[in-house]
Amino acid sequence: MVAIFFGVWYNINTMVKYDFDKFMFILLDILTKSCYNYDNTIGDDRGGINMTFLDAVFKKKVFPITVNINAKFPPEYRAGMEDALNSVLHRLKLGEVTGGGTLLAKNGEIENCDIDIEIYRKKADEDIEKAFDIIEKMIQPFGIAKGSTLNYTVADENTVRAVGELEGMAIYFNGTDLPKEVYEQCDINHAAEQISKCLDGMGKMFSHWRGPSETALYYYGKSFEQMKDAIQGFISEYPLCEKCRIVRIA
Repeated sequence: MVAIFFGVWYNINTMVKYDFDKFMFILLDILTKSCYNYDNTIGDDRGGINMTFLDAVFKKKVFPITVNINAKFPPEYRAGMEDALNSVLHRLKLGEVTGGGTLLAKNGEIENCDIDIEIYRKKADEDIEKAFDIIEKMIQPFGIAKGSTLNYTVADENTVRAVGELEGMAIYFNGTDLPKEVYEQCDINHAAEQISKCLDGMGKMFSHWRGPSETALYYYGKSFEQMKDAIQGFISEYPLCEKCRIVRIA
């Protein structure tokens, strides 16, 4: 018995000394087979997780999804979405938010933004579809515009899933070409307040941007045309709105 023990100890000691990675692989394989009884699948009272113990140790199985938001949301607004999504995904043990970014135009105006998510791959198809539904339901209250997408890859094939129902309207106020007294007597905050009243129930302002020659207010609602028609009376009367541009952004 002593000789056998010494022989085993010598072989293990030699393996650890000269081939540590191989030793750890064999050791973890032994632990997997001896401690888990679902064909090398980690099991619990919920039915088991579809990954081996070795996979759990050496490879984190995740399913990356990028939420591209076709809206001019500032970083702080996007961060609020990230926190809300991350909280729900963690609570449901489905995944986590791993980052995000904002795409800027050459003039510094926000064009769109991304949120990066990793879904834990336990029961791949079931969990991914569940995650899709949760993500869609979670982002809708934030005001997701048409043209937004969920982007992911399945079997090396890139897939784009459309989300979002709102239409967007940007009002660009000319900041350089109006008479000086207009800028002195008019207030962009008053304009924003009155426009919001005109849009009561049709849409609301989500963000704004001050550029080198224009100031933009961004509104999102069910219909661009309805919002545009609703503000025409105020736009035609308020001096600060002269030479403004009304642009559909979603």
